[in-house]
Amino acid sequence: MISFSWSLFGDDWLTFFIFLSIVLFIIGISEFIRYYSFISNEQNRMLVHVVVGLLCSVSPNLFQSSLQPILLGLLFFTLNLIALKINRFKGMHAIDRKSYGTIYFPVSYIILASFFWEFSSHITLSLMLLSIADPLASLIGQTINNPKYIYPWHDKKSIQGSVTMFLSSFIIVYLLTPTIFPNKGLNIYYFSFFLASLSTLAESISYKGSDNFSVPILSFIGIHCFQITLENFELIMITVIIFFSIAYYFQLVDFSGLSGGCIMALIIITMGGIKYLIPLSVFFILSSLIGKIIGLNQNTHHKNPKRNIAQVLANGSISLIICITAYFIKDDGLLFFLFLSSVSAANSDTWATEIGKLSKTKPVSIINFKKIESGLSGGITYIGTFGSLLGSITIGVVGYTLGVNIIIFFGIVLTGFIGALIDSILGATLQVKFITPDGKVTETPSINSDKIKGVRWINNNLVNLFCTLSAPALMYLYLLYFYPK
Repeated sequence: MISFSWSLFGDDWLTFFIFLSIVLFIIGISEFIRYYSFISNEQNRMLVHVVVGLLCSVSPNLFQSSLQPILLGLLFFTLNLIALKINRFKGMHAIDRKSYGTIYFPVSYIILASFFWEFSSHITLSLMLLSIADPLASLIGQTINNPKYIYPWHDKKSIQGSVTMFLSSFIIVYLLTPTIFPNKGLNIYYFSFFLASLSTLAESISYKGSDNFSVPILSFIGIHCFQITLENFELIMITVIIFFSIAYYFQLVDFSGLSGGCIMALIIITMGGIKYLIPLSVFFILSSLIGKIIGLNQNTHHKNPKRNIAQVLANGSISLIICITAYFIKDDGLLFFLFLSSVSAANSDTWATEIGKLSKTKPVSIINFKKIESGLSGGITYIGTFGSLLGSITIGVVGYTLGVNIIIFFGIVLTGFIGALIDSILGATLQVKFITPDGKVTETPSINSDKIKGVRWINNNLVNLFCTLSAPALMYLYLLYFYPK
């Protein structure tokens, strides 16, 4: 690993002020460049992105402690948030498209510095990919004549830009790996191909600058995934890709859901192993089959939509975070129980929705028990409630077959079911709802629709996230009382 022995960087607080001064100087230069229009706003933003990103990528070699890097991340997160709010520092923000990349980047840096500072080589390589490959991809995509566009999710991406992202990432990893990962026994070609593919996927399914978060975080995790599965990495990758390709073929997920699902499954199976993958697989496979089967019933009210990455993350991100945490802190007991409760809540909520479509009567609000339109969040039916309980029991049974005792089994069932009820309560009270000019109540805004209740930024995906978060929180309290150890 490259290290800096300059005496100038011997004191962390002195390094902090030098680092801060350099970044502020760069921002000042960008404002000067923008004011005199030497280059376009987009090119100016890229220049800041590259220079600041490279500085951050070598920061693990400049600071002995993570305290000062965390403070730098918090400081620039706050400054960038204020700058966006009052429309200042346009050298960083003045671009045609709406982007929150300057917010996402310090968040990713804070996470890496807070929890993984000892993995300096991983952080350096991850931030290098973001600092060099991502701007190159954007530059090529915007300057090339007649680019071919695709829409992996919300933002359009040029094929030429994605190819540039892959090739530049491959070259960066290939060149840096022998220096920053000496004597690791890595197959440099496989390693470069894997990280380049992962960073390209993360960039392609980004939304409003979220690649400034997803590229470094997923690259960091990807390094770990590759290193701990050296012997059977190809088999794992092929299995995961085939599994989700089948799901994509049967229109259970769209491209963004395919990409997110593959990444999530890869992390789960490498960091958690088969016992973490089985419950999530049962949830995904059975929920998808139930949705497909019920969707064939002509009496149901709604078409079962394909899952995109937002829906995949809403249902699986909490369990994913628990799995990653268990890997890094070497916990194989408590966190696995919390993991099962989160999956139980996701399964319980999904089965309540899907099986509830078979109801012959309209649902009633979980708050006031008045009839509401089918499909609106917060509605419950007898058959949907039964489906919810059946969903949590199913994950409880999976946990029991994986070795949990009867006390944990009941905890999984109970907290998963309550989590689904919390989902309905939040859906009825806080989730935003709109009314169209013809009087139809919906949960997605449309032209000329007006908000009639709820909080505008709380949508169904966020409610699902709260559902899968509430269950492990309740499970923890349950274990304190019934399973103290």
